[in-house]
Amino acid sequence: MADAHKYSVQEALNIVLNTAEDALKVDIDNVTLKTEGSDINIEVHTDKAEDSMLMFSHTVKTGSGGTSYVPLVDSDGHLQVDALSSALPSGAATAANQSTIIGHVDGLETLLTAANVDHAANEVLLGTIDEDTNAIKGHVDGIETLITSTNSKIDTFDAVLDNILTKNTEIDAVLDTIKVDTEAIETAVELLDNAISGSEMQVDVVGSLPAGSAAIGKLAANSGVDIGDVDVTSNVQPAGFGSIGHGNNADVGTSAEVLASSQACKHIDVMAAIANTGIIYVGGSGVTAANGIGLYAGDVYSLDIDNVNDVYVVASVNGEDVQYVYYN
Repeated sequence: MADAHKYSVQEALNIVLNTAEDALKVDIDNVTLKTEGSDINIEVHTDKAEDSMLMFSHTVKTGSGGTSYVPLVDSDGHLQVDALSSALPSGAATAANQSTIIGHVDGLETLLTAANVDHAANEVLLGTIDEDTNAIKGHVDGIETLITSTNSKIDTFDAVLDNILTKNTEIDAVLDTIKVDTEAIETAVELLDNAISGSEMQVDVVGSLPAGSAAIGKLAANSGVDIGDVDVTSNVQPAGFGSIGHGNNADVGTSAEVLASSQACKHIDVMAAIANTGIIYVGGSGVTAANGIGLYAGDVYSLDIDNVNDVYVVASVNGEDVQYVYYN
């Protein structure tokens, strides 16, 4: 046992009751611990794992005049509380309100489900609309291209119409000129028609012929017509052909060429050779099959001309022969 002389009375008593010298084991019932001056409460700390403390609650808040009870807890240490009244404060949710809210929530859920379905359908519809829009855009682009092409053609057509209008104006001017000339011709023809009786031209002698030997013009030969008395003052014949020449071009090609080299003359007869198989065309330096005088084999064409080399020929077949006779 420990030495008790070194302890006070209280410490010695504790040693007697607790030989381990580490604590005072005392059963205390309804004891209030205060300091000597009664101004400081003593705090007692217990260990949850080892210590326990019995607590009471009183039915009166002053702690007197009522009944004390031990608070009730469940197996997990949760404090159990009895609800003495079920009345809810104003505006609090009730079971009926909750049912109404649940109904509304269910309705909203149904609407959201339908909205999701409609949204999916709208997405499909929007996809179709997008495809249709792209197709419409393609058609619109095609129409725009067609309109552009049409406008270009209209511009070309307008230019053609403008040109036609210009030509019509020019034609109108020519027609006006032709009209004036035609009216002048018509007047002249009417005058001539008035001077013709049947097939004979009627001439009015408005004055008497002059007396004496004045010439009244040259008289051409006209067999059976009495021209009156004529005095022959000379028997010299008028100038005619003093000589005759001839030749041929035996190799006339299909391009225009001169008949022969230079030879003065007054008249020439040109004949396509009897043995020719094609046609000889006679004319000037620009003679062609389209504008020359055509001579088949044996045909003759005569010209009054001052030089043989003024005559050009062209053949429809290469190597044809042309014969000619000229007069001086």
